[in-house]
Amino acid sequence: MSNVLAATLGAFLVIALQLIARAISPSAHRAKAWRQTHRRDDSFRRYVGLIVPDDNGTTEIDEVLVTPAGVFVVEKKDFGAWIYGAEGDENWTAVYANREKHRFQNPIRQNYRHVNDLPPDLSTTRS
Repeated sequence: MSNVLAATLGAFLVIALQLIARAISPSAHRAKAWRQTHRRDDSFRRYVGLIVPDDNGTTEIDEVLVTPAGVFVVEKKDFGAWIYGAEGDENWTAVYANREKHRFQNPIRQNYRHVNDLPPDLSTTRS
């Protein structure tokens, strides 16, 4: 589990840094994601906004990459705030410059559930 946790945290940090560095509008990001999802390269598959069943009905997985190296599940957060939370906390808190606070689900735990909710037939082979 520590490898999964390290990979999840690493992916979360990379995505967070990319979002901070780029400051793209959400519509431009969606358009770029659509173009990348629909390209002709068959070496991997990319799913954005994947809706899958879970114990509470359904859940949305931000991004899934299926590659020859494995399946990567990415949870994205885009807060212009300081983030407070520990690995085992159920919720984390975003604190904005105006001191407003927003509680949100721990993305590590959320991503762990997403990995477990993936359909069993999702594999690295092309059908």
